[in-house]
Amino acid sequence: MRPSGREADELRKKFISESIIEEAVRLAPENGELALRLGKKYLRRFANLDEKEFTKKMTGVLARRAFPFSVIEKALIELKNIRNESI
Repeated sequence: MRPSGREADELRKKFISESIIEEAVRLAPENGELALRLGKKYLRRFANLDEKEFTKKMTGVLARRAFPFSVIEKALIELKNIRNESI
């Protein structure tokens, strides 16, 4: 099976071999994991915000990094759980 996606297409344009592309796609973290990792970096910065403002700002951070809304929603749920546990 041939890997698809924007990143794989970019690698093909640079004449990277298909086996290396397959390995890179296989090892690349999922969007949800990346969004969660990025969101965790902002938890302390947004710690004093109320729930509504936290959601607004965190959504903005993740959206500016071009995460799909479905990924942002899932990341927000997890980030809110982490935030509430630390309070």
